[in-house]
Amino acid sequence: MERGAKMQLLKDKVAVITGAGSGFGASTAKLFAEHGAKIVVVDINADNGTKVAREIKESGGEAIFFKANVANVEDIKGMINIAMDNYKKIDILYNNAGITHNPTPIEDIEESQYDKLFEINVKGVFLGIKYIVNIMKSQGGGVILNTSSAITTRLRPFFSAYTASKGAVSLLTKAMAVELAPYKIRVNAINPGAGDTGMLIDFMPKGTEKVTEEMKKKVGEIMILGRICEPIDVANVALFLASDLSSMITGVCLDVDGGKHL
Repeated sequence: MERGAKMQLLKDKVAVITGAGSGFGASTAKLFAEHGAKIVVVDINADNGTKVAREIKESGGEAIFFKANVANVEDIKGMINIAMDNYKKIDILYNNAGITHNPTPIEDIEESQYDKLFEINVKGVFLGIKYIVNIMKSQGGGVILNTSSAITTRLRPFFSAYTASKGAVSLLTKAMAVELAPYKIRVNAINPGAGDTGMLIDFMPKGTEKVTEEMKKKVGEIMILGRICEPIDVANVALFLASDLSSMITGVCLDVDGGKHL
């Protein structure tokens, strides 16, 4: 490497990232691309996903967009096929897509709402792993990352369905780490705290029309480090876990919450 050149931790790797059209996923996709990875940007929102893929290419990286609902088997197969057709391999899968709900007493949570949370947050992770794992096994290894939540380590009232879904993601992560270790496939999760993303409004009381800077400041004050979680905070941890720098780490659910869990 020439003096002054930036180290590329994911040079020539191929990463499939769901929920990559905004928030943590978008920041991670761009950072991975900066470090040499070819990115399959997966999102249900075509406008957002296309924009992220375009920005990566305009910055000199390589990316393609695929529209997918992660709870749909055919969409999952499609995202894998487009990665293989274009890049011939998949080194990293980041199951980041997810949804939440506003603070709601359990007696007021609709069954349909509960089902949708588990379809996206849990089934989406399960399907991604299920249909990609044979590719990684045949390649001799790989990395799987999942987005869980800091709410699994410091519980809050009125988020029972969301907490249950993310708890399932954390345990699925650990189970897969044990099962896939013999194939040199590492599986880890990231537990973000409340982040400065488009989903932040979904954690606010029902009827909140806009998240103000004052609201963000109050969220940040809950963290012992005194600030809200930014998308780049999660992206940096994802980069570490996806790279060889963490080659001895698997089955970890890493809190990125400014110490809120303490």
